[in-house]
Amino acid sequence: MKEIDIGEKLFPMAGVALLVLVILIAAAPHLMTKSAVKADLPKARVIEADLEDNISITLKSDGSLYLNNTKIEDEDSLIKLVKEIEESDTEMPYYKLVVIRADKEIDWGKVLEIFDQVKKCGCKRVALAVVKRKENE
Repeated sequence: MKEIDIGEKLFPMAGVALLVLVILIAAAPHLMTKSAVKADLPKARVIEADLEDNISITLKSDGSLYLNNTKIEDEDSLIKLVKEIEESDTEMPYYKLVVIRADKEIDWGKVLEIFDQVKKCGCKRVALAVVKRKENE
């Protein structure tokens, strides 16, 4: 009776596991962001990242406004939609994290207006998105 070589069975399986690990590492940055809308975010030394489900508001330098991945025409409809999303959460209404992402070249007075309106509509948790600055910058 022929002996079974465990190495013959184990090495191909280890190769597949390594390939899956490499794919996950390469895809991780895309899996971590909620919004597919590209924005040139400002840099900061300290950054907090959460993997929870959140509401993403993006302001682009051309003046366009997005809620998650949907383009919104004006600020009033944006605030109304954010309020509807927050109210739809039956467990903890108005407790979802609202992340405001804005190009660094945009007028930050506009960003602060939206920040203020989101807070006034009842949202308890609002944050501004930034990119972590490298130590030598």
